[in-house]
Amino acid sequence: MIVKNILTAINNPILNEELKKEKNIKILFKDIQYKEAVLEILEKENLIDVLIIKEQIIGEMDFLELLKKIREKNAKIKIIVVLKKENKEKEKMMSKFKVIFLYEKNLEKNSLIKIIFNNEKNNITENNKQDKIIENKINKKKLEKENKKIIINYK
Repeated sequence: MIVKNILTAINNPILNEELKKEKNIKILFKDIQYKEAVLEILEKENLIDVLIIKEQIIGEMDFLELLKKIREKNAKIKIIVVLKKENKEKEKMMSKFKVIFLYEKNLEKNSLIKIIFNNEKNNITENNKQDKIIENKINKKKLEKENKKIIINYK
């Protein structure tokens, strides 16, 4: 399985330690405490695959502005936003930045691991399906050509 480089800003040292023990997860830095520090790290480090961040992280800028700047710096990074509680209005505003939501009450190692690796499994499965469809079409065309040759040669 692919190793994922992760940056956390969740203020949960126990969870960070649990994630560090996973074979296919590499926590690159200590848990980040400030919004501005997240941006500084993303400025210097472009190998981060996943950012796990609490909405309540402290800092001067608005959280939506932070998400916008994160997307500008790294459009491919998977962002998991930990919300204190369900808030459809906030989720709607944040969803334009292509984030995944997780509620604080569900914040645990297994749920994070599922989210971190979920899309890759789905993409691999989807790509394999597409490859099979293409392969079947090619094989069908080859078979049709061979059958035409056989019919022509038979006549």
